[in-house]
Amino acid sequence: MGKLAFPGPRDRSEEHIAKGRDSRPLVWLVALACSLAVLLVKWVNFPLTNQLRGVRFSFLGYATGGPGSRFLSYGALAAVLFIAAAFSVERRKTKALAALGSALVVVAFAALMQVALVDSELFKNLADETGQLQWAMLFSQRYLLANLGNEPSIWLQLSLETVWSRLITGWGYLGFGWYLALTGGIVIVSYALACLASARERLFFAGVLAAALVALVSICLLPYSLSERALDRAIAAESAGRPEEAIRQYRRAIRLYGWNRVNLDLYARIGAIDSSLGRTSTLEYGVYRAELEASESDFPSAIAHFEELAGRATAIAPVLRRRAAGLLANYGAGLYQEAAFGAAVDAWRHALKCDPTMWIAAYYLTRGCFAAGCYQESVDLSKELLKQLGDPILSANLYSNLGDAYTKLGKFDDAHRAYRYAWYIDYRLDFRSVSALVGP
Repeated sequence: MGKLAFPGPRDRSEEHIAKGRDSRPLVWLVALACSLAVLLVKWVNFPLTNQLRGVRFSFLGYATGGPGSRFLSYGALAAVLFIAAAFSVERRKTKALAALGSALVVVAFAALMQVALVDSELFKNLADETGQLQWAMLFSQRYLLANLGNEPSIWLQLSLETVWSRLITGWGYLGFGWYLALTGGIVIVSYALACLASARERLFFAGVLAAALVALVSICLLPYSLSERALDRAIAAESAGRPEEAIRQYRRAIRLYGWNRVNLDLYARIGAIDSSLGRTSTLEYGVYRAELEASESDFPSAIAHFEELAGRATAIAPVLRRRAAGLLANYGAGLYQEAAFGAAVDAWRHALKCDPTMWIAAYYLTRGCFAAGCYQESVDLSKELLKQLGDPILSANLYSNLGDAYTKLGKFDDAHRAYRYAWYIDYRLDFRSVSALVGP
């Protein structure tokens, strides 16, 4: 009797690829669907606004204050890799398939690193919108008493002090597009490694992927690590009574790491040292003085100083204006609580002039205008804000505000439509709309 011939490693590899070729239509269908998805779905979930989809999430950064080029985006790169992977399956290019899958995994990790550690302006916008959403929920619970629920997905407090906490926070902002790219990369790599003929080749590609991820994380962590070292030296120098050395190290920490360049706390620390040395004309002293006034609830003086500083500074002028706008929003909320509706409306209008993206001031203003009797302005502002915001609970509240204003204007059909849409968006928490529907 002849011996049975078992397939060797090379035969098994060819068998896997042959099965892949038999399913070419399915492979191309999945690849095209994934390519379209990573382009169009969200990679980064902003708490309030409808950003960032894969086609606009640029790997060159968010430094211009908005989405980047479509051709230099994570979505476009991931889409190309998915198509190339399908082509590699059809052409039996197992090693190329392993490389493409590894590239997808690296792209996904690079996106996480960019959000959490590299792109400070993007991360600050995300953190600021999270804070604004928290303020909006508190305002709604206090002044819109029919809405008593909480949204479980809202962070009560962001942790940004350590690398690990920043990575966790950054990961929390990532959307379906990122998960699709990461999962697709892992699936492609796993399939390609199973198709490789020898364990030696599998270990090689797994090692290359691991080395690439370690290198990526190390490069992204380097500025943070150097900056933290400078901060430690600054604190030690300040404690040892060496103010000039402390200032030099604080400024080095600001220069080395993007997040520190938009962190006014460090400028205030330098300003406190300048104050002790009698130097009251520096930008840092101005920040220190304005923050001190804000901590003492002297909001008008603090706001005026931040606006004056924004006119002097160039590199951090947007940060200073945003800080002034945030203080104006909080100041207006305090005036609203005291029933000074006209003054609150003026403060919130001023906040929007300082920073048109201060969404919380616009949200407050829709209710402030209603309280001040400016019903048509409340309608117009609510409509404009609804075009830009994506949070369902906040949108439902805005539609209810719209219904309230329409009711005061005597436009009852429009009011009913607004209330019904509020209930459609948020039928769990927006009981105010249901209560209003039993009216005229």
